[in-house]
Amino acid sequence: MYEGEIDYGALIDRSIRDFRPATKLWPVSARLALWIFLELGLLALCASINGSQGVETLVHSPRALITIGVFTLVSVAAGLLALRSAIPAREPRRAEIIMVLVGFCAAFAVMGFRPFSAPSEIPGANSDWALQVLGLSMLPWAALFMAVERGVPLRPLDAGGLMGAASFSLGVAACLISQSNGFIAPITWQLTFGIVVVSVSALVGGRCLDAIQRRRWHGPIEIRNKPAHIFGQQALVTLLVSASLAGLFLVLSNVRSATAPIPDFDLAIASYERAIADFSPNVPSRDLETMLTAYVEKGMPSYMWDFSPHGFKFVGGRFEHLPDGAAVTYTWFRGTKGGVMCMFRQTRGFKAPSVTHLERQHMLFYSYRRFSVCLINVGRYGSFLSLIAAPMPMNRFIPIVIEATR
Repeated sequence: MYEGEIDYGALIDRSIRDFRPATKLWPVSARLALWIFLELGLLALCASINGSQGVETLVHSPRALITIGVFTLVSVAAGLLALRSAIPAREPRRAEIIMVLVGFCAAFAVMGFRPFSAPSEIPGANSDWALQVLGLSMLPWAALFMAVERGVPLRPLDAGGLMGAASFSLGVAACLISQSNGFIAPITWQLTFGIVVVSVSALVGGRCLDAIQRRRWHGPIEIRNKPAHIFGQQALVTLLVSASLAGLFLVLSNVRSATAPIPDFDLAIASYERAIADFSPNVPSRDLETMLTAYVEKGMPSYMWDFSPHGFKFVGGRFEHLPDGAAVTYTWFRGTKGGVMCMFRQTRGFKAPSVTHLERQHMLFYSYRRFSVCLINVGRYGSFLSLIAAPMPMNRFIPIVIEATR
């Protein structure tokens, strides 16, 4: 039911006999300010968990900053309409709701398409992303629910849907901050999941709000006159807050574990940073064939990818030994902006890091610190690991690596 379909005069006439003193409802502006404060606090918490490297990545990623900003604005707009829906005669108009929904869908378009055409191509990434967004959305949803429930939402389904859009948009923004340049599911999956969450929020939140209002206005007078903090409502609030805190704790724990140091990745990145400053080959490096011959003579695999067709100039290679005696090679390709480091090292056993990654053509792709990293177990040449590291977006890195293997 939308504006013009509610006879507020008749509603007041039917309700006047139930008028009684009530707790003052804070203005929409004050409640919206608290909602924005909650948003900023959650975003700041995710940024602090990711550390200075994650913040630095965001600063150098305009698209990520714009995407986070758009989702945050959608969250504020949907939250405002949800809070207004709790005040009779100030319910959001149909056009306002449509504008928020259009903005909700447009935010995913701003995020941009990923090079992965189907969710099934990203093992585990979809469920991880869904878990994180839901966990980060639960506390904002509970806060909005309690704020709206204190009013008189005459359109509970609208209020529930707006609460879902506001909290889910905030959850996506927080997830983007926590993941930095990490893995994101395909936009079609994200948008579909978002629509499902908003729909469920409209049904569940709307039904709960409607049930509370019916108890208030249609129940026996002795029930209606009971204070708002009766046992059932208090239990509901306790359940919402507990579930929200539990979800937030699990998500942030997952984010922290995903940022744990990975020694092999740190080694490849450190070699990249040294190469940027100064790279001096210590094996013959007239061309790739000459360098590979030198590697083979030292017991390393005769296998190397060529990134020259992608605008990276072959510089040369180095052969060294790690502190534990393991042999390692570093092959450096320099580009106009940065470069690509290829590292081979001996290993006693292969165990892939247990963090979110993509698997394409038996290659494992990770987003680590500010780098995209490809990990390969080169088993047919013995116990060797191949690591390719470059500080470029994953959607550019993967096609380049795959093309270099052909």
